[in-house]
Amino acid sequence: MNIAATPHKRIIRRRACAAKLGVCESTLQKWTYPKSPIYKPDFPTKVKLGRTSGFFEHEVDVWLERQAAKTRRA
Repeated sequence: MNIAATPHKRIIRRRACAAKLGVCESTLQKWTYPKSPIYKPDFPTKVKLGRTSGFFEHEVDVWLERQAAKTRRA
C-alpha cells in the first residue's frame, strides 16, 4: 500500500467542522439528523469517538467541493 496516496484521515469535532463550513453547530446537527427538515443525506456521517463524535476532515472537504461544483453549474 502506498501511504503517500492515502488521504490524511484527521477527525475534527463538531465545533471545528461547523467553523470550517461557516455554519452554527445546531445547523450542522440538523444536517445530520434524518428527521430534520434541513437534513442533508449526502453529508458525511459522524465517527464515534468514545463519548463524543467527529467527522473525517477529508470527507467534509469533498462534500464542500461537491456543493461548490453544484453551485457553479447552476
